[in-house]
Amino acid sequence: MGLLDVAAEHRWAVMPWLTTAAIAVLFLVVSVVTVIVCCIRMRRNRRDALFAAVPSELDDLAVYGSVADATASYTGQVRAVAEAFVQEHPTYYLEGPFIGIGRRSDKHFFSLTSYDGIPFVLSLAPCLGSPMPGAAVDLFNSICRKFVEHPNISCPLTCAYVPPPHECVAAVCAWRRKGSLRDRLHVGANPARTAHEKYTARAARPLSAKQIAHFGRQILEGLLFLRQQGFPYYNLHCGNVLVYDNDVCRLADLESGILCQQPQASSFIRRFYPRVDYDVICFGSLLYEMTYGEELESVASIRTATRAASVNCAAIQDVLQSIFCPWAGGSPSVKDLCDTPPFRDVELPLTKRRKICLSPEEAHLLEEASNSWQARVLTWGTPRDVSPPCDV
Repeated sequence: MGLLDVAAEHRWAVMPWLTTAAIAVLFLVVSVVTVIVCCIRMRRNRRDALFAAVPSELDDLAVYGSVADATASYTGQVRAVAEAFVQEHPTYYLEGPFIGIGRRSDKHFFSLTSYDGIPFVLSLAPCLGSPMPGAAVDLFNSICRKFVEHPNISCPLTCAYVPPPHECVAAVCAWRRKGSLRDRLHVGANPARTAHEKYTARAARPLSAKQIAHFGRQILEGLLFLRQQGFPYYNLHCGNVLVYDNDVCRLADLESGILCQQPQASSFIRRFYPRVDYDVICFGSLLYEMTYGEELESVASIRTATRAASVNCAAIQDVLQSIFCPWAGGSPSVKDLCDTPPFRDVELPLTKRRKICLSPEEAHLLEEASNSWQARVLTWGTPRDVSPPCDV
């Protein structure tokens, strides 16, 4: 047998092995590609499922008119700010904007996802001359880390100052599947939809007296805690109350108080303040919405609803009267409301919390924000209502 014949025979003997190896490599490549594609699809599906339950803590609303006309404009500059934030915080991935999810036209929201698939939301809010810029943001983050243990307070995970020309404060918050108290009222509302789709196009259902007392007591506990710390919250409404498992609720959007953003109940605050405490006014508006399934628009609506609706708890009507008709016996404080039926009868689980000690710099920031808010309160809302007292 010649050398050529041996070489040919050896070549034909090796060919099956080469073919098998090539097929194995091809199969491996196809498998890897398939796994990658499946992972991408699973991530998108999981993201979509999570996005279907965006909480309405994003809905830190002020009364700017019709909900349907409040779609925010997301310019390239605003998106560039969000992209710059993500570059400085590489633990997050920018998914895209949320348009129309709240009523504020000057506040922008973007969906974020961590690289392990956990959803977050990024909000960009203007500073409006508040004491928040620069080093004050670090103080605010420090305050939030001290507040995070309270069972009825929901703090942003982090805040960052964005310098001019796009001066604003960026805040990252976790998403909550159960949404807000306002989502709870609008049964079947998808929290991921626009405010118009969630609330205007869908009727709300009043809560039961037991639910009102349960949620109301927790909200009052959160307000009382913030007041004791000197924190200027000022923006309580159903969209800023997050609902957790077992109907635990927490006050969210703390940054709006430091930023001195116009609260949703600004018209009522301007009418009743300083005769009535501002937190009590906001709680009264929230209590009205839980009781009658609609947002409070005027004192006349209090009279009409109270006379027409059949509320199964007279104590709630008495609370509304004590808030919006303080001349009938004096305005209650947040602490007074905690000790008033039906809220005093609610038993909350005992939680052991560390004593909060704010630094002088942190206390000064809260005082400065409170003074700034006090200077602006009379410039918000409609002209002061000088109508006669309501007779709820």
